[in-house]
Amino acid sequence: MQTITTKDGRELYSADCDTMFECLTEAIAHGIDLRGAYIDTLEICDSGVRVEIPEGVEIGNICTSNDTGSIGEISNPERIKYWLWERQENIFQKGHSFSEVEDEIKNIYKLSIIDLPYLITQFEIGNVNGLSYDEQCGCLYATLNRWARKRGREVAFDADASSLRESLFFCIEKGDTPETNAVAKYAYDLAIQILGENE
Repeated sequence: MQTITTKDGRELYSADCDTMFECLTEAIAHGIDLRGAYIDTLEICDSGVRVEIPEGVEIGNICTSNDTGSIGEISNPERIKYWLWERQENIFQKGHSFSEVEDEIKNIYKLSIIDLPYLITQFEIGNVNGLSYDEQCGCLYATLNRWARKRGREVAFDADASSLRESLFFCIEKGDTPETNAVAKYAYDLAIQILGENE
């Protein structure tokens, strides 16, 4: 039996489930109002199930029970930092915060404002690939610079595979779109935001 409660212990939903992940999935499927819910730890057990965490649900930590867990399971951008802790823990072990990652990406986007429409399109068609650093490289630098060079330019920042921005883009592989990968959606939405602020 698993029970979803608020921080002060008020019960929101209870079900005969083995895990909190199953209980949350069932509650969402039944349309339960989970605003104010607090889940201390949510362990993702089934990599084949995607859950969009509703607004108002606070989760202390998200982890995967094995190495097959995918960020695609967690589509609320606020939860990205927990997946990054699992897969890119070196970022945070070196003392960096998620806000630093976001600030760096925002700065790059602002430096590349003229090329952001192209990047946005590449997100939409699944051509961003931060996992590859060969001739098919589709990291943030390569994606933007490939387009800039076609226009006789170079981007205004250097390639840096160990940077915070590329550590985030490492979570996006070819074929991922904002609809299938929460990191892609986060970076895509941020690009649209920065573009809109600078039009």
